[in-house]
Amino acid sequence: MKIRYAKAAVLGIIAGMRSMSAPALVSIELSKSKPSARDSTLVHFFKTGATPLILRGLAVGEFLGDKLPSVPDRIKPAPLIARTLSGAVSGAAICSQDDDCNVALGAALGAAAAIGSSFFFYYLRRAAVKRLKTPDTTVALVEDGLVAAAGRFITR
Repeated sequence: MKIRYAKAAVLGIIAGMRSMSAPALVSIELSKSKPSARDSTLVHFFKTGATPLILRGLAVGEFLGDKLPSVPDRIKPAPLIARTLSGAVSGAAICSQDDDCNVALGAALGAAAAIGSSFFFYYLRRAAVKRLKTPDTTVALVEDGLVAAAGRFITR
């Protein structure tokens, strides 16, 4: 049970960094088991049909799009709301697969972690660009690596 809460929080952190990566990782994790009558509607959504493929495509698109200068800052209201919802839904979904895991708490952990990580990584990225005198794209690629590493925790 405790590992599910940790995964919900890590998914929130990931959502704060790359909003579509969190649901894509949930889909990968949940797709490891076949659909079952015990699956909640949320779990069923994440693991069946075209959802896993669509979410992976959106995550890849976000990895590419994040490097564009026209993308709004993650701490602006609309992107922050999207990241918060991504963390909440991802945290809820990962918890809903375990009867001992409170889905509402999983959602709250995911949402709170998404908000915190959105601000943390926004300011960290800005500081790294300034202090290291390196292009934003380079720092963004390092952030992509952190998302990938955290994703390994979720999908093991």
